[in-house]
Amino acid sequence: MLADGDSSVMVAAISVSDQPVAFDQPIRSCGLPPCWPQAAVHFAVAEGLAGIEDTGSAFSVVRVSPRWSASQASQAAVTLHYPASDAYCAYNYQLDRAACKITLDLTGSFGRSEIHCLLPAGEAKRVEVNGQAVAFKNSRIEESNYVDLVLDALPRGSVIISY
Repeated sequence: MLADGDSSVMVAAISVSDQPVAFDQPIRSCGLPPCWPQAAVHFAVAEGLAGIEDTGSAFSVVRVSPRWSASQASQAAVTLHYPASDAYCAYNYQLDRAACKITLDLTGSFGRSEIHCLLPAGEAKRVEVNGQAVAFKNSRIEESNYVDLVLDALPRGSVIISY
């Protein structure tokens, strides 16, 4: 029942068609899409703390930059895998602060790897791959010390960094 002076209009309609509806969809935003926060966490762990970057394609060349010494973890097992190509990069990390040694067991489908490992203190004194001493370089980024080396083949044994 309408009071005097009030007017209301109601229109009802039904349309039938065998074609898809082609209306412009307005942009609706209610924050980040549900997968974006998940991607940010993945990026922070995969390329940040775990430090695996695919610098080639399908893990043909990788940059491995473990930063576990900045955390309280003394060991870590990391695997990143592309199911479509079955390409992967994996490592086991072991930090022995008492012996001033980092052991990195590295494997994957890559042929070349660049290692950029965060040291808990000081500079690297020796780096061994497959039980043999290899060339390396110490670098510093702000207040952090890293050891850098390049492997042109998949190591058959551990990478041992003494600092």
